[in-house]
Formats: sequence, structure tokens, C-alpha cells
Amino acid sequence: MVEIQNNSLTNYKNYYIYADMIRNNEMKIIYVPEDLTISNIDDHIDAIINILKDGIETDIVHNCKIRVNWENDVGCNLSIIDYWFSMFMWSMILKTGHPIRPKHIFLGSRAKVYNPDDEELNPWEMKRKDIQNYIDKYILTLENKIKIGNMKLNEIIADGLWHFSSIEHFAYYLANTINNEDNIDLMRANPEFDSLVHCSLADVPFEDVKSKGMEYADRAIDIIKDSKRYIGYEHGLTNSFKASEAINPRQFKEVYLNIGTKPNGEGSIFTYVIDSSFMTGGVNSPIAYFIERSTARYAQIVSKRNVGESGDLARLLGLNNTDTILNPDSSYECMSQHYIKFEIKTKKHLGMINGRIFRFNPNGIDFVIDDEDTSMIGEIIYLHSPMTCSSMSSGHGICKRCYGNLYWVNKDINIGKMAAEILSAQLTQTLLSAKHLLETKIKTVKWNPEFKDYFNIDINSIKLNQDLENDQDLRKYVMIINPEDVQLVNEEEDAIYYDEDDNEISMDDESEDAILYNEYITSFVIRTPTGEEITFGSESDHELYISKELNTIIRRKAYNSDGKVNISLNSLMDENLFYIKINNNEISKIMEDIINIINKSSVTEKLDKDEALQNLVDLVIEGNLTIDSIHLEVILANQIVRVDDILHKPNWNDPHAQYRMITLNQALTNNPSVIISLLYKDLQKVLYNPLTYSKHAPSFFDLFFCEQPQNYMNNDLITTDTSIIQDPEKGVQMYTLTDYQPDEDEFLKKIEEFMTEEDFN
Repeated sequence: MVEIQNNSLTNYKNYYIYADMIRNNEMKIIYVPEDLTISNIDDHIDAIINILKDGIETDIVHNCKIRVNWENDVGCNLSIIDYWFSMFMWSMILKTGHPIRPKHIFLGSRAKVYNPDDEELNPWEMKRKDIQNYIDKYILTLENKIKIGNMKLNEIIADGLWHFSSIEHFAYYLANTINNEDNIDLMRANPEFDSLVHCSLADVPFEDVKSKGMEYADRAIDIIKDSKRYIGYEHGLTNSFKASEAINPRQFKEVYLNIGTKPNGEGSIFTYVIDSSFMTGGVNSPIAYFIERSTARYAQIVSKRNVGESGDLARLLGLNNTDTILNPDSSYECMSQHYIKFEIKTKKHLGMINGRIFRFNPNGIDFVIDDEDTSMIGEIIYLHSPMTCSSMSSGHGICKRCYGNLYWVNKDINIGKMAAEILSAQLTQTLLSAKHLLETKIKTVKWNPEFKDYFNIDINSIKLNQDLENDQDLRKYVMIINPEDVQLVNEEEDAIYYDEDDNEISMDDESEDAILYNEYITSFVIRTPTGEEITFGSESDHELYISKELNTIIRRKAYNSDGKVNISLNSLMDENLFYIKINNNEISKIMEDIINIINKSSVTEKLDKDEALQNLVDLVIEGNLTIDSIHLEVILANQIVRVDDILHKPNWNDPHAQYRMITLNQALTNNPSVIISLLYKDLQKVLYNPLTYSKHAPSFFDLFFCEQPQNYMNNDLITTDTSIIQDPEKGVQMYTLTDYQPDEDEFLKKIEEFMTEEDFN
């Protein structure tokens, strides 16, 4: 830590109008808007930075209060830190042309519980989400989007957020790092934290190991956040956890508390729990060491494979959506007779359609989604959507009503390309992230209610409940299996392989001693002594792979007259009966499901437009991707065609319009633009396919292949005059190229000059 002297607050010339406050150790009163203006707000911010840099550890700074007053004596006292952060935000408010109001005070995560007289408030508690929410609420308003414009708003936000970089001046003072001394002190002072660090999950059901471990981790994190109460100072990770930055809670769990379960790289999970953390000797056994090393190798292999696959998908999405535009007439609303039926299942679903126009029924009136209106959760609505926009299907771009309020944000942007890049960038990042690839998320199997009364599940093997051994009538209980219900795994790679000790293993050509569990049933019956027959199985018809012991018994038993096999439970008491395959619902599977909706014929073509969007949104939320639904709809809109003509979009003005979903590959192969299809692949097929001669649509890429693209460029700067126009107001030279016929190199040079003009639109 850098030691800062308490007597260093003497550079009064650097403190602007706050010099007297520091010199006399008195409250400073700021009058808004007289004292804070767009021209001097940066001077105020710099002055506070200088005060903090000189005296961050002094009592003067710690106890300093600044009174902010509005008219009618409305105001409050702020700590110097709260005042400093608020000015970052106020600089953006002022640049949008609005006055600073009391509601604009920025208090991070404490805004709803703020008490100006509470001396115990922690001035450092702030999250990235708090900053985002403030900007969304006060800067990115619909009024600002229309009045100021997208580019200028981005500049304002960038300037405001740049001020946060000054926090780096205090990095050494904050001392955010990991050290065992903090842990030891906290364990000695708080017995609960000590027990969490030394927790055991050996008795926790296998499918609950991860969730229980995270429950312990969350409690340990809460204690670390409040560590000053126990040890007199803040643990090195306190600020990181309060800000939800830098430290991943799952990785914290593995380092501090418990490693738990690990994926095996084949869609399942190792049936072994590493019941310790890295701090408490986590991989000090051969099997734990093997599992930990294998998962790292698995992440590397999958990441390398995903690089090519995700990059290919990004290119295809960009190519197929590059010509999607907004209708330039902001007052135009299409007359589409079709909507997208959408269920708002959660708060996240609501947030993904914020600002969208919808109806409660197709023949009703239009409303606008407000993501603060949580009463909408659970509702089924009908969205105006790019997927059914008749303006887009007729080639005039998506209308404002179908695109929603984001129209004003994205009206100057290639919305198709942007949608493709937002989705593909997040898919790529997630697929290449080791922390996601090494995640375990076991799918819980829901059995019939009586299942636990009769059976015990030990990770992946099923035996009879030992309590049944004391039942005097055990011989009268009969398991009934119908041989016709026994199925074989179609593909051997989907079967389960075990060694002689019944440990699940991977099958390869050299595993001659491996036992293949290829026979399974999804349900069976038990008849009780009273004659009642109870059907056992899961809600999802999970496969019950028949053990070799049970298989032997089945083969020895003679079939009854009804062709079924009856086995007394008494003969099964100590045997493994079934094995279940433990499926890991890992993040890469979710990403794969997202891609399948877009580009897998067996999935895409079976969905209607409503199902396609709903399933895609559900998966995006499950995969923790951040993307508005409108971008997903733009992508899907380019994969909807007429039933009888793959080159044309449906006429959504027709209430009886028929359509079908096609895959991304099909959309590119059969793109209405010849150039788009040529840029895809299978050139031989494209050139000889009779559909090529029916393709009619222009594309942005056509300009690159035109002999005279200037004849097709629609821009106000281009006229039939061959002279150079001087704009008297802007002082900008605007070249006109319609009749200009230079050689190719000179022409490209002129185009480059054209495209780099500052005011070129």
C-alpha cells in the first residue's frame, strides 16, 4: 500500500472553489445550477480528484460533507465520494441540454435506501449495472435519441464514463488482492466462515452438489463483504464482491470452499465429487488430480474446435442479414395482418422487449412495453415484429412500429449486420470461455412420487431401498417388465460403458473388457401385495439402462402367459438394477441449441414463427446472453419464405399468408441476390441451379462488382454535376461522381476521399 501523508492537503490552488472547505474544514455549499454548468463541470471533477489524491487517508476528507442545494432549499448533504461520482453523471446530463435535478444524484446500489445523515454508508459500493441503469434512465431517453441523435449521445456517454478511469489513481490504496492473512483473521473471528471454508458435501445428493456449494459460497461472500465488522478492516476481496467485478463466484467456491463436480467432456459428469477446495488440498489424490487435469484439456480441445465453428457462423449471419434496413420514413406504419405470439415468462423476458409495440389480442389496440411494469410478467402478447413486417417483406425496410423505440437509436446503423454481430460475438465469447465450458449443470430427473419409497439412487445407479428389507411381505412385491418395452440404443456412442467395477468409462477400440449397457426401458411396474400396480419412471421418460445383474435375472425368468417377466423384489435386494446417464446441461449445449434453431433443418423447419422466437429467447436467457429480442427477430425474419416460393417473402398484408422457416444455409443458397449466394459457398451449385436465373434482388455487395457503381448509389452528395461542390455552411468539398469516368485507381481514390469526409452521411 502507498502511504499518503495526512499533512499533504496544502495544494489549495488545485482545489478550485473547494480550497476554503479544506483550509477551514467546513461544509461547502454548492448551488445548482448556478455553480455547476456545462463549461465548468470538468473543473469541479478535477478539483475533487486532486483533493482525494492528496488526502484520501485524512480525517478531513473522510468527514467532508458537501451541501448540494436546488431552489426552495431542496437539497442534501453528500460525502465527497458520492458528490464526485454524481458529478461524473451530471456532466452527461448537462451535455444533453437538461438541468441537474435532485433525482439525478447518483448513489449506486444504495439509491433506494439512502439516508444523508447515515455515517455508516460505504461510499465505494457501486456496480457496473448501477451505472448502466442510470445512463439508460436519464441519458438514453427517447427524447434524447430523437433530439440529439445516436452519434452525439455516444460521445456524451464516452466522455462521462472516461471520468471513472481516474479511480485507477487509488488502486494501491484499495489493495484489492488475495492473501491468506485476511482469510485466517476472518476464520478466527467468525466461526461460520471457518466452517464454510472447511465444508464437506459428501452427504449431499449428487445432483445438488453444485447448487449447495454455491449456496455456501454466497454465504461466505456475504461475510467477506461485511468483514470489517469482524476483523476491523476490509478483506482484500470485499470491494470486488461488492462491485460484482474481477472475481467469479464459482471460481471463488473452488479455490476457497469446495471443488465439487466436473464435466467429463462427453456431455456427462464424472461420478466423483472432489470434496475439498484448492486451499484445503483439493487435488491431492490421484483421481482428483486426473479429473482436474482432464477438464483443462477438455476446455482447450473444445475451444479450439469452437473457434472455427463460431467464426463460420458469424460470417454466415453477417452475410445473410447485411441488406436488412429500416424504412427511412419514421411516420410510416405497415399494414401487416400478422403478429408474433410471445409469452413474457420472467423479468428478463420483459426486459428483452422493452419499448416494443404490442397488442393483448390481434384485433386490439397498440400498447408500448415498459420493462418497469412487472405486472406484464405471465402475459401472452402479440408483438409487431420484423418477422411479419410487410414493409420489410416488400423490400422497403422494417417500419418503425414493427421495430419499436429502438428505431430512433439504430436508424443510422445497418441493423441486420448489427443483429448478426451482437449474437455471434456473444456466442463466440461464450463458446471460447473455459469458465463456461467447465460448468456442471446436472439435469434433475423427476421421478414418480413413490420412487424414493422403493428405490435409492447413488449418483447414477439405482438399487432397492434398504428399508424394504424389514418388510415382512417383501416376497409378495413383484417387479413387472414387459420385454416389448426394452429398447436398444441406436448408436453405440450413445450407450453407457462401464468397467468391471461398474465405473462409467469412455469406449474406444482398445477397451475390450468394457461392458456395454445397450438395453434400456423407460418405465416398469411394481405390483404390491394388495394387487395395486404402480408404474415407475420419470416425467421425461429418462432411459433406465438395465444392469448386467438384472439382465441375467430377466433371461433366467420364464415369461408369464401375458408375455411379461415377473421378478420378486426379494431376489433383487442387493443388486444394482438400473443405471441412468447423467446429462450435463453445460453452456455449450445451450449455445448449440441456439445455433440449431437458426441452422439445423431438423429443428428449424419444424418450428413456426412464434415457436422459433420464443425458444430462441428462452435459450438466450438460459445462456445468460445479453441481446434484445428485436435483433433475434431481424435474424429470423431473413429465414422466413413463402411456402411455394423460396426466393420471396410472404405477403404479410394478406391475412391468409402462408410461410415456412428455412435454415441459415438454405437462406444463403437461395438468397434472392445472386452475389450473396456466390459469396456463400457451393459455387458450382449456384451457377448451375435454375433458381439462379430467377433471382432478382439487389444487394449491398453488388456495388463492389459494378462497372459504374455511382449510377446505383443513392446519396444526397452525388448529383449529375461533375464539378466539385463547396458547401458554404460546412466548408466541405463534396465530389460528384455520376458522370465521372477516371481510371480505376483514381476512381477508388476518389471514393476513399468521399467516404472519409467528416460530414458524409
